[in-house]
Amino acid sequence: NGEKEYKGCKAVSIYRCASCNSLFAIWSEHKAVTQDETAQEGLSYTCKIVAEFPFEKTTTFTPDITNLSAEFVSIFNQAEVAEAQNLNEICGMGYRRALEYLVDAYIRKNRPTEAIDANLPLGIKIRNYIDNEQIRTLAEKSAWLGNDATHIINNHPDRSVIDIKKFIKAITSIIDA
Repeated sequence: NGEKEYKGCKAVSIYRCASCNSLFAIWSEHKAVTQDETAQEGLSYTCKIVAEFPFEKTTTFTPDITNLSAEFVSIFNQAEVAEAQNLNEICGMGYRRALEYLVDAYIRKNRPTEAIDANLPLGIKIRNYIDNEQIRTLAEKSAWLGNDATHIINNHPDRSVIDIKKFIKAITSIIDA
Protein backbone atom coordinates (compact mmCIF):
# COMPACT_ATOMS: atom_id res chain seq x y z
CA ASN A 1 0.00 0.00 0.00
CA GLY A 2 3.03 2.25 -0.13
CA GLU A 3 3.07 3.11 3.59
CA LYS A 4 6.29 2.51 5.50
CA GLU A 5 6.12 0.49 8.65
CA TYR A 6 7.17 2.43 11.75
CA LYS A 7 9.52 0.34 13.91
CA GLY A 8 11.12 3.00 16.04
CA CYS A 9 13.58 5.81 16.20
CA LYS A 10 16.10 7.51 18.42
CA ALA A 11 15.75 11.19 19.20
CA VAL A 12 17.54 13.94 21.04
CA SER A 13 15.27 16.61 22.47
CA ILE A 14 16.49 19.89 23.92
CA TYR A 15 14.60 21.53 26.77
CA ARG A 16 14.90 24.70 28.84
CA CYS A 17 14.37 24.55 32.60
CA ALA A 18 11.55 26.89 33.67
CA SER A 19 13.23 27.51 37.04
CA CYS A 20 16.85 28.26 36.17
CA ASN A 21 16.59 28.82 32.39
CA SER A 22 19.42 26.33 31.67
CA LEU A 23 19.32 23.95 28.72
CA PHE A 24 19.42 20.18 28.93
CA ALA A 25 19.01 17.36 26.43
CA ILE A 26 17.30 13.99 26.59
CA TRP A 27 18.32 11.10 24.33
CA SER A 28 15.41 8.70 23.93
CA GLU A 29 14.38 5.61 21.98
CA HIS A 30 10.82 5.32 20.66
CA LYS A 31 9.24 2.08 19.48
CA ALA A 32 5.88 0.95 18.14
CA VAL A 33 4.45 -2.06 19.93
CA THR A 34 1.59 -4.25 18.75
CA GLN A 35 -0.17 -7.17 20.33
CA ASP A 36 -0.33 -8.89 16.95
CA GLU A 37 2.45 -8.20 14.46
CA THR A 38 0.06 -8.49 11.49
CA ALA A 39 -2.42 -5.96 12.88
CA GLN A 40 -2.10 -2.26 12.09
CA GLU A 41 -4.70 -1.35 14.66
CA GLY A 42 -3.96 -1.20 18.35
CA LEU A 43 -0.44 0.17 18.02
CA SER A 44 1.00 1.60 21.18
CA TYR A 45 4.26 3.44 21.54
CA THR A 46 7.03 3.23 24.10
CA CYS A 47 9.62 5.82 24.99
CA LYS A 48 12.77 4.93 26.90
CA ILE A 49 15.08 7.67 28.15
CA VAL A 50 18.60 6.54 27.30
CA ALA A 51 20.56 9.46 28.74
CA GLU A 52 20.30 12.99 30.02
CA PHE A 53 22.87 15.70 29.30
CA PRO A 54 24.42 17.31 31.19
CA PHE A 55 24.31 14.71 33.92
CA GLU A 56 24.85 16.43 37.23
CA LYS A 57 23.24 14.04 39.72
CA THR A 58 26.45 12.76 41.23
CA THR A 59 26.91 11.62 44.82
CA THR A 60 27.82 14.33 47.28
CA PHE A 61 30.26 13.02 49.84
CA THR A 62 30.87 14.51 53.27
CA PRO A 63 33.72 16.99 53.77
CA ASP A 64 35.58 14.28 55.72
CA ILE A 65 35.56 11.93 52.72
CA THR A 66 36.41 14.76 50.32
CA ASN A 67 39.30 15.82 52.56
CA LEU A 68 40.44 12.21 52.86
CA SER A 69 40.65 11.85 49.06
CA ALA A 70 39.38 14.43 46.62
CA GLU A 71 40.66 12.11 43.87
CA PHE A 72 38.35 9.36 45.08
CA VAL A 73 35.35 11.70 44.97
CA SER A 74 36.26 12.96 41.50
CA ILE A 75 36.77 9.47 40.04
CA PHE A 76 33.63 8.07 41.69
CA ASN A 77 31.57 10.95 40.29
CA GLN A 78 33.06 10.46 36.82
CA ALA A 79 32.12 6.78 36.98
CA GLU A 80 28.57 7.83 37.89
CA VAL A 81 28.43 10.09 34.83
CA ALA A 82 29.68 7.23 32.64
CA GLU A 83 27.02 4.94 34.13
CA ALA A 84 24.28 7.54 33.57
CA GLN A 85 25.31 7.80 29.93
CA ASN A 86 24.98 4.02 29.57
CA LEU A 87 28.72 3.51 29.25
CA ASN A 88 28.18 0.23 31.06
CA GLU A 89 31.40 -1.37 29.84
CA ILE A 90 33.62 1.26 31.49
CA CYS A 91 31.82 2.63 34.55
CA GLY A 92 32.73 -0.43 36.66
CA MET A 93 36.41 0.19 35.95
CA GLY A 94 35.92 3.76 37.17
CA TYR A 95 34.38 2.58 40.43
CA ARG A 96 37.27 0.12 40.85
CA ARG A 97 39.77 2.95 40.37
CA ALA A 98 37.87 5.14 42.84
CA LEU A 99 38.02 2.31 45.39
CA GLU A 100 41.78 2.12 45.00
CA TYR A 101 42.14 5.82 45.82
CA LEU A 102 39.79 5.53 48.79
CA VAL A 103 41.60 2.51 50.24
CA ASP A 104 45.02 4.09 49.75
CA ALA A 105 43.97 7.33 51.43
CA TYR A 106 42.24 5.49 54.27
CA ILE A 107 45.23 3.30 55.14
CA ARG A 108 47.67 6.23 54.93
CA LYS A 109 45.48 8.25 57.30
CA ASN A 110 45.19 5.37 59.76
CA ARG A 111 48.85 4.36 59.57
CA PRO A 112 50.68 7.68 59.31
CA THR A 113 54.00 6.36 60.60
CA GLU A 114 54.19 3.42 58.17
CA ALA A 115 55.78 3.65 54.73
CA ILE A 116 53.20 2.00 52.48
CA ASP A 117 54.31 1.25 48.94
CA ALA A 118 51.86 2.91 46.54
CA ASN A 119 52.58 0.14 44.01
CA LEU A 120 51.21 -2.63 46.21
CA PRO A 121 48.22 -4.42 44.68
CA LEU A 122 44.87 -3.32 46.04
CA GLY A 123 44.13 -6.76 47.53
CA ILE A 124 47.34 -6.70 49.59
CA LYS A 125 46.61 -3.19 50.84
CA ILE A 126 43.15 -4.29 51.90
CA ARG A 127 44.26 -7.52 53.62
CA ASN A 128 47.39 -6.18 55.29
CA TYR A 129 46.56 -2.61 56.22
CA ILE A 130 42.82 -2.28 56.93
CA ASP A 131 42.08 -3.21 60.54
CA ASN A 132 38.34 -2.46 60.54
CA GLU A 133 36.71 -5.78 59.64
CA GLN A 134 33.61 -4.22 58.05
CA ILE A 135 35.65 -1.92 55.83
CA ARG A 136 38.05 -4.75 54.94
CA THR A 137 35.19 -7.08 53.94
CA LEU A 138 33.39 -4.43 51.89
CA ALA A 139 36.64 -3.35 50.23
CA GLU A 140 37.53 -6.96 49.34
CA LYS A 141 34.14 -7.56 47.79
CA SER A 142 34.26 -4.21 45.97
CA ALA A 143 37.68 -5.08 44.59
CA TRP A 144 36.40 -8.46 43.35
CA LEU A 145 33.47 -6.81 41.57
CA GLY A 146 35.75 -4.11 40.22
CA ASN A 147 38.03 -6.79 38.83
CA ASP A 148 35.02 -8.44 37.19
CA ALA A 149 34.23 -5.10 35.53
CA THR A 150 37.82 -4.79 34.35
CA HIS A 151 38.72 -8.29 33.18
CA ILE A 152 37.20 -10.64 30.62
CA ILE A 153 36.27 -13.33 33.13
CA ASN A 154 33.37 -12.41 35.41
CA ASN A 155 33.66 -14.45 38.61
CA HIS A 156 30.49 -12.99 40.13
CA PRO A 157 27.84 -12.93 37.37
CA ASP A 158 25.07 -12.50 39.95
CA ARG A 159 26.51 -9.08 40.92
CA SER A 160 26.66 -5.79 39.05
CA VAL A 161 27.96 -2.25 39.12
CA ILE A 162 25.08 -1.40 41.44
CA ASP A 163 26.63 -3.67 44.07
CA ILE A 164 30.10 -2.15 43.85
CA LYS A 165 28.55 1.31 44.26
CA LYS A 166 26.58 0.20 47.33
CA PHE A 167 29.67 -1.38 48.87
CA ILE A 168 31.83 1.70 48.27
CA LYS A 169 29.15 4.00 49.68
CA ALA A 170 28.90 1.71 52.73
CA ILE A 171 32.67 2.03 53.20
CA THR A 172 32.42 5.82 53.15
CA SER A 173 29.56 5.71 55.70
CA ILE A 174 31.66 3.60 58.07
CA ILE A 175 34.65 5.90 57.63
CA ASP A 176 32.38 8.88 58.41
CA ALA A 177 30.92 7.28 61.54
